[in-house]
Amino acid sequence: MSKEIKRAVLITGGSSGIGLALANVFARNGHNLILVARDGDKLDQAAEELQKTYAISCEWIAFDLSRHGMADELFQPDQRARDHRRYSCQ
Repeated sequence: MSKEIKRAVLITGGSSGIGLALANVFARNGHNLILVARDGDKLDQAAEELQKTYAISCEWIAFDLSRHGMADELFQPDQRARDHRRYSCQ
């Protein structure tokens, strides 16, 4: 029995500017997304609009990657669950 693996594109700065423009390009081409940026409200709005427009799945994570060591922390699920909020928009 084969199990389908769902893939997603991770985009930093996905709530505005170039990051949001890239999110639109990938979503338009049918890719599911994980958006990362500091502003949770903007991420929520962007993810909702992307899902409505392109019928894709989108998760977002409010996370400040400008701080030293935070990129490594992003990929530590236990630490992220304790220290940061993760939102799913499906």
